[in-house]
Amino acid sequence: MPSLLVSVGTVASVLTISAFIPQAFRSWRTKQTRDLSYGTLVLLVSQSIAWLSYGILLRDPALIVTNAVTCMCALLIFAAKWRFG
Repeated sequence: MPSLLVSVGTVASVLTISAFIPQAFRSWRTKQTRDLSYGTLVLLVSQSIAWLSYGILLRDPALIVTNAVTCMCALLIFAAKWRFG
């Protein structure tokens, strides 16, 4: 059972991080962010910081790594919106 939990958690982590990477690259490559919502980006950064904090409190490496990378991607998208917006 523990290996199943680790497998499910790993897949979830990879999918979570992967969801942000295409938008981050596209935003910086095309410099077009007009259709991105500041509200959504603020919520995405906030939720990843909250989950990161939770992971740190639990000392859970999977939560920490996943949400640190997710937060960085969300911040890159936010920065692109701010710069090119």
